[in-house]
Amino acid sequence: MAKYQSTIVPNVPINYGNVVGYVLDGTNWLEIGPHDAFTFTWNVETSESALANCKLPKVIQKETVTIKFAIAQYLQKSFVKMLGGIVKAAYDGSGNVTKITTGGATNEITPVRMRFVHQAAGGGGIYWDVYRVSYSGSGDFEFQDDEATDKPQMVSVELTGEIDSDRPDGDQLFKVAPFTGTWTQPELE
Repeated sequence: MAKYQSTIVPNVPINYGNVVGYVLDGTNWLEIGPHDAFTFTWNVETSESALANCKLPKVIQKETVTIKFAIAQYLQKSFVKMLGGIVKAAYDGSGNVTKITTGGATNEITPVRMRFVHQAAGGGGIYWDVYRVSYSGSGDFEFQDDEATDKPQMVSVELTGEIDSDRPDGDQLFKVAPFTGTWTQPELE
């Protein structure tokens, strides 16, 4: 059956200067930390009607989400989880990475669920849930030496969100919703 465009305007980047990112690890949200230069884009390819002056809704042929942000240069459990199988790691009791192991190529990145929260000044804000997120960058992370700078280096990361066909029709890609108050860990629905 055809998929039709909703009332949200696609293909227009939404930019926020600061968000806090989370990745779902089973039933726990792992905080990736605050980020700079967050951009969220709902990418939609639609079919065009061959009829002049046709007012029928455009049919969606393909839809994804692109998420871009800059992450601080530390490597922690949530960062490794976000990479979805590219990196294997061991952790201490607090979730800090103690050992990185690699074992050759992988042709499958395990998608993860992520949430990005922007808290507005004076209260309130907005969050984005994306249900199947995969890392889509090159795999190169340029980390500086510890003494290279006083401030943490921000490394650019690009992610792709894709349809989760296990979810209900019309709620398979993402949700954007307001939130009130402050949470340390987002609640699951």
